[in-house]
Formats: sequence, C-alpha cells, structure tokens
Amino acid sequence: MLRTDPSGRPINRLEGEYAEHFPDDDSYHITAPRAVGQREANPITVGVSKTAVMEQGGKRIVMNGDPAIDYPAR
Repeated sequence: MLRTDPSGRPINRLEGEYAEHFPDDDSYHITAPRAVGQREANPITVGVSKTAVMEQGGKRIVMNGDPAIDYPAR
C-alpha cells in the first residue's frame, strides 16, 4: 500500500507477507509488515514487527510484536 502527497510523490509505504481488509472499519491487518516513511524533508525510516493494523486510511499504523524502527543511511 502506498500513500502519496498532493503532488503524487510517495510518502509512506506498507508491505507485508499477508494483508486482510476489514470493511466494517476500513482497517487492514498485516502479517510481517514493513512500513517505510520517506517524506522529502525527513530521513527515511523503516519500521518492522510481527503484525500491524493500518487504520484511518493509512494515517495510522499500529505495529505489534517486537516492533523496531531503523533509520538507514541516506
């Protein structure tokens, strides 16, 4: 899943082994997620965990089970 800014540039990406959509609250439950934040003015961040829930149209991602964030070199 990819979120873009108003000009179409990618700002957040979420990928994983398996994702399931729940239409009742429009959330996604992801197994082995990898969330990448790549806003232009900020360093790239990568978050991983065992599972995650994406809510609010991608504005909120809750990482569960051994979450970790990395700031790879630019």
